[in-house]
Amino acid sequence: MNNPAHQFHVFRGPTELSPALARRVASAAATAVQERGRFRIALSGGSAMLRLAAGFRLLPELNAYWGAWRVYWADERCVAADDPNSNYGAARAEFLDDVPIPADQIFPVDGTLLPEEAARAYEAALRREFAADGDAWPRFDVILLGVGGDGHTASLFPGNPVLTEMVHWAAPVWQSPKPPPTRVTLTLPVLNHARQALFVAMGRDKARVVQKVRAVANGDLLPAQRVHLTAGPCEWFIDEQAAEQPTSESHHE
Repeated sequence: MNNPAHQFHVFRGPTELSPALARRVASAAATAVQERGRFRIALSGGSAMLRLAAGFRLLPELNAYWGAWRVYWADERCVAADDPNSNYGAARAEFLDDVPIPADQIFPVDGTLLPEEAARAYEAALRREFAADGDAWPRFDVILLGVGGDGHTASLFPGNPVLTEMVHWAAPVWQSPKPPPTRVTLTLPVLNHARQALFVAMGRDKARVVQKVRAVANGDLLPAQRVHLTAGPCEWFIDEQAAEQPTSESHHE
């Protein structure tokens, strides 16, 4: 039985997936602008952001309401913005420098700080940005997420104590199993209060984790399975390889 908290859209490859993702985000932006006058999106690094950027490049005529965007990050590595590992730096190079979003509407994490300091500073910035809403948790219009082969999303890794954080909006990560080891991540309650969460997963190496998320959630949940929106199901944009039924022969730890 499929997990009703997660809906899956399967595409033949990136040339189909990317425009569909861009259209979905543009539609969310249109709704947000009509209802609230602005569009708040949290980006992740990796293929999710790259697919979104590619989609908008393929659809230059798409009205994305750029002037209303407020851009944040679901997670960030504790490195300088010009470091190749910086999610903010990658987003600027691949996406943000090419679209007319006002610079003062882009809110990166300060990756030059220690994780606790960076998380504290980012949470303070988010609380200022969302203060007028009067909600206990920020409600992003869209959070764009990837997923690792271990089931991590944002910088929420299996077994990490950050998964149990239920007070703070942003949290430090000290021992990421993927380098660099120090990071800042939005917490699960923040992800779960988003109006929409859009996951991107591509390639056969993601097939096993996709299969697990698609199943009815039970037992020891992967971090990606713990994303259960209060507003409705998460949406997954995956390619045919990620949608394949994995076999023991194709699985490598």
